[in-house]
Amino acid sequence: MQIYVGLPTWVLLSDGSRNIDWMELTPQSATQLRPGHFDIRYGKEYERHLYYMRSIKRMVKEKKAFIDQYDGFYDFFLPLPPHEKRQGVLYSGFFLRHPPDWNSLAERWRKLTGRVPVDSDPEFVSYARMVLKLPVLDETLLKGVREFLECYADFLTGHTEGMPIYEKIDHLRKNLFAVRLPNPSWSQEALGLEPLVPPPWAWYPDKKLAPWMIEELGITRIPTTVFAVMPLHQGSEGKDSVKTLIRNAQIQKECLAFVRKTPELVAEKLQDYGVVFMTSADPKKNEVQARLQVKDRAEMVQKFLSKQFGLKSVVGIGRPVAEGNVLYQSYKESVLALHLCIQTEKPLIFYDENPRAGLGPVYVRLDRAAMDLLEAYEQTSVDGIKISGERYVREVLEFASGSVEVVRGQFLSLLFHFLERARKRSVLNPQDEKSYSEHFCKLLDNADSIYRLIDVFKETLRVLSVLAVNPLHGSKEIRMQTILDFLADNFQQPLRLPQVAKKSGFSVPIFCNVFKETTGVSFMVYLNKLRVEEAKSLLRSSRMNLLQVGQSCGFQTPHHFIRNFKRWTGTTPGDYRKNPARFR
Repeated sequence: MQIYVGLPTWVLLSDGSRNIDWMELTPQSATQLRPGHFDIRYGKEYERHLYYMRSIKRMVKEKKAFIDQYDGFYDFFLPLPPHEKRQGVLYSGFFLRHPPDWNSLAERWRKLTGRVPVDSDPEFVSYARMVLKLPVLDETLLKGVREFLECYADFLTGHTEGMPIYEKIDHLRKNLFAVRLPNPSWSQEALGLEPLVPPPWAWYPDKKLAPWMIEELGITRIPTTVFAVMPLHQGSEGKDSVKTLIRNAQIQKECLAFVRKTPELVAEKLQDYGVVFMTSADPKKNEVQARLQVKDRAEMVQKFLSKQFGLKSVVGIGRPVAEGNVLYQSYKESVLALHLCIQTEKPLIFYDENPRAGLGPVYVRLDRAAMDLLEAYEQTSVDGIKISGERYVREVLEFASGSVEVVRGQFLSLLFHFLERARKRSVLNPQDEKSYSEHFCKLLDNADSIYRLIDVFKETLRVLSVLAVNPLHGSKEIRMQTILDFLADNFQQPLRLPQVAKKSGFSVPIFCNVFKETTGVSFMVYLNKLRVEEAKSLLRSSRMNLLQVGQSCGFQTPHHFIRNFKRWTGTTPGDYRKNPARFR
């Protein structure tokens, strides 16, 4: 069950007092976040402890298994025989009953923290990621998990009546879990994500698929080729990282269900932004025909995403490996080709179409590309910076092999070189250099995927190019972008024009002129528009009254809130809440 459902299990022992002893039965990653971690972070651990105590007391009284929930996260509780005058409980959690959406995430976050959920808050984004990774169990899966836990309890207590436990568990695996849920353990071993762990078929003497693999995965041959798919989000949803995470989680779930009905395809999540597919071409086909067959399957997935979600997508296809080998090289190439699709704006790329493949060690090419980009900057060549920047990004992608942190580190390192050279050329003073480096670091730190890192790097490179060619205009643009980011993160606060102007390094009159030149509106108009947009979101997703909504968005009085809301939406907050779709 841990493989398919991902639901950890413990034995709890309580003597009826406030103490509970925990014994972990299914080890978890120490870095995997759970709701309890956020309870501790925000001082709610005692409330959760009392919840466990209430559930144990209920079990002592009712003497039967049940499902309970705290703050929308559900748990299984099953009774075990008392041990040394302590009540034993088999506990398994946390899970959800329905897939999370923006409204449920936002409501939970406000209840937990008392803070407004904003996309720029890294803790809220982390919380959203945690919730989206929790299993979602419908009634059928609930019944199956309960039966499994009952088998587990029988095993722990030595109860052996009736059908053997292993037969019961295999029946659940074969007829419930395997037909409805993916097997991520098999997929990760096949991809070779842990170098020391052999692929699943390596455990068998003839290195063939075991009968259970053929039955469960719907494939007849060992996969030899990997292709990676990433949806392209449009409009505001593509800019809001939490809404994108929610949509990606839904897409991943549907893709994993889709391949269970499609021959010769196995799928696994690609971090939190895409899906990787493992397949093999018909061995009777020649190289060209095999390539076309894999391409047809990739395009079939693209058509599925277009029909199911109305989204375009990009696909990267790695080179095939010899049958029986681990798929890591093909996986790495598919992810690189995927990101090259974004760079070249092509919907599908085979890795071997990459003209840089085979042109020497990647770290040598990366170093050369970095030097060329810095040289273009020294020569203040805008076109040269753009061309060299595109090449540098491609070399970073190949060097990083799909690692978000390696990409982030390379971009940060080069941006620091740019800032240092700008300072040496007297384009930046040390104070501005420090301010801008903190700004760029924050943007890159908050980028949660490779494609977002690329967007941030390119935009930063563009601004630095302007700074190199026109220091006065470039300095103004960087300062204003810093202020716009500051307003996006702090618009709920009582901000004053002199305070913000001072932060930008401009006098109030110059700040007002530069701000309007950059945004097209005055400072207060821009600030109030940010607040109104947040108020619209709260009116749609929360149960706060109108006074609380206005205060949460930074409006000092109800009159100020209503007047500005009506100015931007044409209606009052109360009427908007009744029918928000009418005013979008």
